[in-house]
Amino acid sequence: MREPLEVRIERRLQETGLPGVSFGVVAEDKLACCEAIGLADKATGERLTNRHLLQACSISKFVSAIIALCVAERYKVNMDADINNYLTSWYMPRTRRDGTGAEADTEAGAPPLKPVSLRSLLCHQAGLLDPDDSFDSLVPGESAPTLLEILGGQTRLLPQSVVPVSAPYENFAYSDAGYCVIEQVLQDITGMSFTLLAEEFLFSPLGLGAFECRFEQPL
Repeated sequence: MREPLEVRIERRLQETGLPGVSFGVVAEDKLACCEAIGLADKATGERLTNRHLLQACSISKFVSAIIALCVAERYKVNMDADINNYLTSWYMPRTRRDGTGAEADTEAGAPPLKPVSLRSLLCHQAGLLDPDDSFDSLVPGESAPTLLEILGGQTRLLPQSVVPVSAPYENFAYSDAGYCVIEQVLQDITGMSFTLLAEEFLFSPLGLGAFECRFEQPL
């Protein structure tokens, strides 16, 4: 007889030292269950519930990609066009960052880099490279920076401005910064915050009333 799922998860929590986990099970295209096991706070012994906020981390990129495709369809966005055609509050540089981390002029006689497109950003091939140790979690009491502060390299989350290190499609490099750019593009196209975009294009149509995409406090 197979162990119940809850028993297996409890054992894995003990083995890994993780305080708790929240999970959902989908069967036959329906949510069969949504459970939470373990502790929300080791210090107080508070039990974790499926109403506690947990970090989604890069699961949010999947959400962002769906929203980007929905916006592109409604607003007739060319997925392969220069994103600077759509940006109004920020500009993607056409130069590249040199080996020292500084923004370098295009080599003498060489043309500017090819434009960065929404498609290249979505597939992590826009020529962006995140610095080591960037995009760490916020800590309790730390204010969330604005998107423009992140893109401008004005925060510890990303200590340098977003500038390509190579031309689009030359290399694959998983990039959190690239998805920050996507968020800015979508907001500039629609005039809506990403919170409202997530609600309109994803959470509301799917009936996900318990989901939201906004910052309340560091987790």
